[in-house]
Amino acid sequence: MQQPSLFSSSPDSHRVANGPVRTPENGETQSQANVNTIAAPPVTRDRFTSALLTTEFLLAVMVRIFIGVFVLVLPWSPLWDGNRLLQGHPAITAFLSYGAVRGIFSGLGLLNLWIAVDDTLHRDERHL
Repeated sequence: MQQPSLFSSSPDSHRVANGPVRTPENGETQSQANVNTIAAPPVTRDRFTSALLTTEFLLAVMVRIFIGVFVLVLPWSPLWDGNRLLQGHPAITAFLSYGAVRGIFSGLGLLNLWIAVDDTLHRDERHL
């Protein structure tokens, strides 16, 4: 029995090949990888499930966009500097007022927006 290669980049490297397999039709040999490949049946959904999944997808994208814009803009707004919860902690307030810290938070907002756009553009590839 042949062991699978753990360091191979081929998609069939996780399968263990038992050697050639004889097919009953013509007596030719095929590899075990060719025998194990079976086409997946097409996914069929009713209209309600399809509409529900589309609505869920749209709401998820809208929430990601809202949070992304909020986190992108918040560090540069007066709410960031005038936070009453942090007035008793001057060290934390000074740390949060650095431009680099504000930029990191804005970058997280941009990342969230990028994820929303990527999900929208590649929706069909993810089989939603």
